[in-house]
Amino acid sequence: MVIIENQKFEHILKTYDRNSTLFYLDPPYYSVESYYRDNFKPEDHARLKSILDEIKGKFILSYNDCDYIRELYKDYSIVEVDRGHNLMYMRGNTKPRYKELLIRNF
Repeated sequence: MVIIENQKFEHILKTYDRNSTLFYLDPPYYSVESYYRDNFKPEDHARLKSILDEIKGKFILSYNDCDYIRELYKDYSIVEVDRGHNLMYMRGNTKPRYKELLIRNF
């Protein structure tokens, strides 16, 4: 069973946290929060991490690759992936590449 919601992370984590739950979280990327319309603030990244430290379930979290996020989640499994930038196109339909982090607690 899959549930997809677009709610504040506190609500989602509190409502659905169980030992059998797998959360996929895609918060606004660090240091570019102003590009998003949901008013995510820089300090919300640390708040999200502190809540994830306490959940019963498992999580996978995607983030931009930066020193702050690597340090914040250093105690978790971090996998670096290289992917095309979905919002930018170059001539010849070549997408610029960038590094993203997949962070998990299992």
